[in-house]
Amino acid sequence: FTKYKVVKRGQFTYIPDTSRRGDKIGIALLTDYDEGLVSNIYTVFEVKDENELLPEYLMLWFSRPEFDRYARFKSHGSVREIMDWD
Repeated sequence: FTKYKVVKRGQFTYIPDTSRRGDKIGIALLTDYDEGLVSNIYTVFEVKDENELLPEYLMLWFSRPEFDRYARFKSHGSVREIMDWD
C-alpha cells in the first residue's frame, strides 16, 4: 500500500493535474466511509477548525463553477497543467 494515501472521513482529496478534466477540478470530500484509499498523486487535506468552517460548506464552494474557473486560472504548466494552493 505504499503507493496509496489513506483518506479519513471529513478529509478532502484532489488531483492537482487539471489538463484532462475539461473545466472541472477533481475534488472530493469523504463522507460515506471511515477511511478510503487514493493514489499517492492525490493531495489530501482537511479543515483545521470545524467551528469556523464546515467541510460540507467548503465542498459546496468547491462545487461551484466559479471555483473551477479560479482553479484553471491558478493552474500552471504547458503540457500538463497543475493547480496548487500556493
